[in-house]
Amino acid sequence: MAYNGFLIKIKGATDYTVPLTYMDEKSYKGTLSTLDTEAYRDANVTLHRTAVKQVPHCSFTTRILTNAQIRDIWEGLSSRYTNAIEKKFQATIYITERDAYYTGYFYIPDTEMTIKSINKKTNVIKYEPATFELIAYGEGGF
Repeated sequence: MAYNGFLIKIKGATDYTVPLTYMDEKSYKGTLSTLDTEAYRDANVTLHRTAVKQVPHCSFTTRILTNAQIRDIWEGLSSRYTNAIEKKFQATIYITERDAYYTGYFYIPDTEMTIKSINKKTNVIKYEPATFELIAYGEGGF
């Protein structure tokens, strides 16, 4: 299926679509990373590879968001974890080189959030743009 109005949808009893308004669209990367079991260069500096699988990966950088918007993203993810320790969940992501969606299990590595400002009158925190990554386990499909 070609692009259908979203980049990342977290699967669960109800799905959570990461709002495009939270993302810097120019930052989105949906790629297929090729995994090798063996890769080496011989004496002639010729590369030899044993490529075994292409595993999807995506990342995006947020806009400057408030604590309520950041909480929305984290609740959208964490409430759908199938394994909270691993931060594992099922998702559908857009892969640019295929103009198609991949559905499978992903994990999200540690994501650092940096405070830009705190409004003491309204108790609103604004965060600098942060990068979120979703890395596939590799057992899903298109």
